[in-house]
Amino acid sequence: MKNRIRTEAFDRMQCLYTSVHDPVIRARLSFSGRIDPDALRRASGLLSEAVPQTRMRFDPDRGLWTDADASAGDIVQVVDAKGKDTAEKLLLSPIEFFKGPQVKIFLVRGETADMLYVIFSHLVGDGAGFRRYLFRLSELYARCLKGTEPAALRPMDRSFRQVMREFGRQEKMEILAAPMDYPKQDPSMFLPLKKIREEPFLIERVIGKETFRSMKAYAKARGATVNDLLMAAYTRAHHAVTGCKQLVLPCPVDLRKYASEPDRCGVTNLSGTYLCTLSTRENEPFDVTLLLVAMQMHAQKNSLACLKGPLLLDWISRLLPFSSFRKIFAEKFQIPIVSYTNLGVFDRERLSFGNAGIVDARVATAVKHAPAFQVSVSTFDGRCTLSCCADYRKEDRKVAESFLDLMAGELERLKD
Repeated sequence: MKNRIRTEAFDRMQCLYTSVHDPVIRARLSFSGRIDPDALRRASGLLSEAVPQTRMRFDPDRGLWTDADASAGDIVQVVDAKGKDTAEKLLLSPIEFFKGPQVKIFLVRGETADMLYVIFSHLVGDGAGFRRYLFRLSELYARCLKGTEPAALRPMDRSFRQVMREFGRQEKMEILAAPMDYPKQDPSMFLPLKKIREEPFLIERVIGKETFRSMKAYAKARGATVNDLLMAAYTRAHHAVTGCKQLVLPCPVDLRKYASEPDRCGVTNLSGTYLCTLSTRENEPFDVTLLLVAMQMHAQKNSLACLKGPLLLDWISRLLPFSSFRKIFAEKFQIPIVSYTNLGVFDRERLSFGNAGIVDARVATAVKHAPAFQVSVSTFDGRCTLSCCADYRKEDRKVAESFLDLMAGELERLKD
């Protein structure tokens, strides 16, 4: 009999997302030295004990995790670097969610230094969960190199209940009673993209250290956050590309902040959503757009409304069969077409991988199909990377490139 592991509501939600794209997070880690394949496989195997979902398959009919009999050898593959095109194909490779495993690690061997491409299923974890996975993998790898690895690891807590543990029954009822307003994205908000699929591609724009320092100072002087700046730049780029005066933009929020011990939350999905209705006009000063973003984000951060959807999903997932969960999700929730996600800061010290010498870390998300479009943001060593993964036709790739150029240009001008 196959083993079964507890299934969380967000696991099921991301399973439903597979109807429109492959929910994947991917990282490219570059080193100045070598990675030991055997130590990497041992570390991966140990980590799969703490996060058993990584070696499993997801049953899309029953909404359950089941055994896939995957080993560390199935997760870690060693390949020789054969040019940029081959490397990009590895980075953009898919996960077989319903076959498993849920993680692929490619150790790409260069002439003098190595890279790691980590392809991670969003059914297992969100951006913060992925960061924790990478940090733990690095830690275990270093211990395996020294021969001090633990004999075994216990599964981590992935439940949503760890977020709600500090809330009483009355508070939970008040959260559920709050208005549930999810304004839809009108088709006028979509980018001008044809529904034609070609080879997947990755576009990146790197915001350098000097500009990023200026962004932080600029935001602080105006009572805003760097994320507010990024969203304002996104809004202005969107207006320039589409001509649309209003945008409903979802922004993920890490719900671990409500947990009593957020650092103890396991590798899992614990993200809610802030929904901002943003507008911009021709020749509008950047500070006006920023003020609108900052005001809405401030108001939502001081509200518990972002917990309602996740709490509702958690309850129906535990009380109702998967068929009912699927139906309620389709009726009450939306998969955004135009989106933005900030995957956070990837710490150099926690990605050291022993003495391999981490040089760069960049993170991207799902390959989007037109008309869907997403910009992902990640930060490493004082540099910020904007990225977009998609499979648009060549003409529409230029639309995505123009969007990222405009967004990066808005941020570069902040240092002037």
